[in-house]
Amino acid sequence: MERFITTGVSTAPLLQAYWVTPQLQRDNQAPLPAIQSQIAYGFPTLLFNLHLSPGERGILLIEYQSIAHFPLTLHIYDSAQLFKSTQLLKVANGIYIGAIGMLFLFFFGHFLFSRERVYFYYSMFVLFGILIMMHMSGPAQ
Repeated sequence: MERFITTGVSTAPLLQAYWVTPQLQRDNQAPLPAIQSQIAYGFPTLLFNLHLSPGERGILLIEYQSIAHFPLTLHIYDSAQLFKSTQLLKVANGIYIGAIGMLFLFFFGHFLFSRERVYFYYSMFVLFGILIMMHMSGPAQ
């Protein structure tokens, strides 16, 4: 069984997760195997991929240190739920970026026809906003 645990943060160099089974709890000397965090395509936050055997029990330990005191929001997904959430996020990001793109075209079009600098500055400001939104939304493929 495969589960995905999203964290709510986009980048975290000090984010580690460990899956501790009862066998590892009994053996105190064994090092904990770390679960690697990753970003799913189209999903803007880091997630952990957990492979569980049927009937397996354990404790998920998450070690997190944030300089900005950004809280974690943990959500558990299976493969189908993660795919559906990813698709919804892609659609929402496309709508937001498309709407702001139309605003960019409006200001840049006014600049081309009137040659007033203020419209050029407005269009560059909006373009900067588009670039920030595209960076925040994560990979698109």
